Amino acid sequence: MVVEVAPTVISALAVLFLFAPLTSVVLFSFHSTNALNFPLRWVLLRWYREVLSDRSVRSGRDSLLKVAAVSLTTLILGTKAAAPMGQLA
Repeated sequence: MVVEVAPTVISALAVLFLFAPLTSVVLFSFHSTNALNFPLRWVLLRWYREVLSDRSVRSGRDSLLKVAAVSLTTLILGTKAAAPMGQLA
């Protein structure tokens, strides 16, 4: 029983180790002051407004959406083309 639980516990600790810093960054991004202190003074979207209003970020987002659309189209067309070939084998 201990052998079966150990990988689950290790995996949970690894996920926590990876996501804890990300969670703290997201929490502090809503903070009203520039300093990292507790208690948090909620809720400001100032950083998000500044980032989303930046022209280079909007350009990058548009490029990302174009690449995603082309990738999705290629995936769909490639799958439809490969399906009949799989039936021949």
